[in-house]
Amino acid sequence: MHLLLPLFLATMANQVGHDVPAAHGDLDGDGVEEVVRLEPEAGPGSLRARVAITSRGMTTRTPWYPAWKLLVGDVDGDGRAEIIVALARTDRRDRRVRNRLYVYAWSGDGLVDRFRGSSFPRPFIDVALEQGSDGRLRVVLLALDVGGRTFRRETYRWMNFGFAREDSLVVRCPRDFPDDPDTTMAPGLLDQCHLATPT
Repeated sequence: MHLLLPLFLATMANQVGHDVPAAHGDLDGDGVEEVVRLEPEAGPGSLRARVAITSRGMTTRTPWYPAWKLLVGDVDGDGRAEIIVALARTDRRDRRVRNRLYVYAWSGDGLVDRFRGSSFPRPFIDVALEQGSDGRLRVVLLALDVGGRTFRRETYRWMNFGFAREDSLVVRCPRDFPDDPDTTMAPGLLDQCHLATPT
């Protein structure tokens, strides 16, 4: 299995009309890396994209989604990479538009739901993957503590069907706290934040 770290990100704000970098990973465990990319929808003001997976010369595309970030990595430890997509959308249990995380496996001819946008304890504005001390990948969120108006770096590990939080640390980031924490997107900001020093 080959993992590329940093794995991949594509932002809608600066990618429309430009080539979007591709992520590579063995999604189905056959020893051949698939190519995964986020294809932005053309058009003024469009914030939608679709995921395109190319396997053995054939490309499969998803419907259009309000996707703003894409990662590829083996978050559940099964030896096959998953596709992780950050979307700004409603959920069937929550009608508010929020940033949500979706995790998909690849069946060879389509996506299989693994995690469908359930809420995390805090709203998030960026997401990344990092390797834990045990060698397994973790999902890292740049979360917003709305009550305290602070940024938090929260690390989650896969637990059967979903994520369990391992830690939550206050960080300082080079931007103001967002006015709309549910739908602000700041891909790449997590890399610019650093741990806050105790006062």
